[in-house]
Amino acid sequence: MNKYGEYEALLEELYNLVLQEKKITYDYLLKWINEHKISPLTLYLLINDLKKERRVEVSKDSIIIDEDLKIAIPKEIFLVINEENKEVKEIKPSTSKTIIKKEKKST
Repeated sequence: MNKYGEYEALLEELYNLVLQEKKITYDYLLKWINEHKISPLTLYLLINDLKKERRVEVSKDSIIIDEDLKIAIPKEIFLVINEENKEVKEIKPSTSKTIIKKEKKST
């Protein structure tokens, strides 16, 4: 698997964890990155990507996890809930493919 594929797998794994738990704490995130042998920077990027995709929300409070790079991780990550009916807002990755049909020439 290439590095992009590994990153996408980590992104989905983290999101599935949030789906399951509904809320993830900073301490749990530290344990998770140690288990997966990933850097604080990678965790920071994963969380930001999930936020951009509006799949998770984060607490306003954060903790600086890397002093040199000034990387801050939120104290909590929450599952995005659709307020209208309180259902989980699940966004699945696009798996559609574009198909181009060629017209047959009439002879």
